[in-house]
Amino acid sequence: MVLKISPHSADAERGIHEARTDSEEQEAFQELEQLIPREPKNADLHTTYAEELLERNRNDEAKDQATYSLKLDKQQWHAYGVLGQVAMSTGDSKTARANLEMAIRHDPTDDDSLVALADIEIHEKNLTAAVKLLRQLVKVAPEESMGHTKLADALDLSGNADEAKRERATAAAIESSTKSKAGAQ
Repeated sequence: MVLKISPHSADAERGIHEARTDSEEQEAFQELEQLIPREPKNADLHTTYAEELLERNRNDEAKDQATYSLKLDKQQWHAYGVLGQVAMSTGDSKTARANLEMAIRHDPTDDDSLVALADIEIHEKNLTAAVKLLRQLVKVAPEESMGHTKLADALDLSGNADEAKRERATAAAIESSTKSKAGAQ
């Protein structure tokens, strides 16, 4: 399993999220949980676990794992992203912004942090900054319809209806392709 070889690789994260069924995803998550006590000094593993806990709305546990990961290795940039997203959930936008910016500064491909920081920018009506972050997101993950949809929403808010329309068309094409591929399996 990829988790054992490289627990914080993109392949490991995709393996959990792209499981074909909910039970396969749950099984992959349980394998991750079983690795944690066996590898207490593996900062990458604890960061991946923190991200997965966050995905499951287990924010307190995610914060604990991210904090522990950073004690092991201050360069666990995705752990800062987790801490930023947890801070967002409690309404602490100042802490959220600082952590998310740290994550993105050191890993400009951190899609979760890009989305979270763009959400802060939209909430604070900094639409130019939000659009810039979301453009970066669709470059990082061009096959994800959510990024194109969020970019379209931000473009609409900023008054750029033509480009928003193109982004919505891209998102729709991705959705259609995804459904076609799922139907073929």
